Amino acid sequence: MSYDISLKCPTCTCEDHEHYSLNLGNYTWNVSEMYAAAFPPLYAGGQRSLYTLNGMSGFEAGWILEHIVSDMCAYPEKYRAMNPPNGWGDYTGALMYIERILRACRKHPTWILEVE
Repeated sequence: MSYDISLKCPTCTCEDHEHYSLNLGNYTWNVSEMYAAAFPPLYAGGQRSLYTLNGMSGFEAGWILEHIVSDMCAYPEKYRAMNPPNGWGDYTGALMYIERILRACRKHPTWILEVE
């Protein structure tokens, strides 16, 4: 199981047109504990999962992603200790994936995140 995330332009109805959809790839769900631990402490959205970002604009998701990146960078040993024992995913890959999503959200603040 993995997170599959993309950004979609909300003003285009041509879903298969590559200029209006940005596939951000996927990363294993085995690192979900890291993402949950890095969510902003005052996050009032309930669930602490990347699935929470589904339907948010790049702008809306930006502050959450920035906090996740910031916390993971500030406390790398805390997050490395959460590396999955089965070896599927790790701190470095999890951080790189979140940074990729954050960069895309900054570039396309009005686009909508799709998390599957």
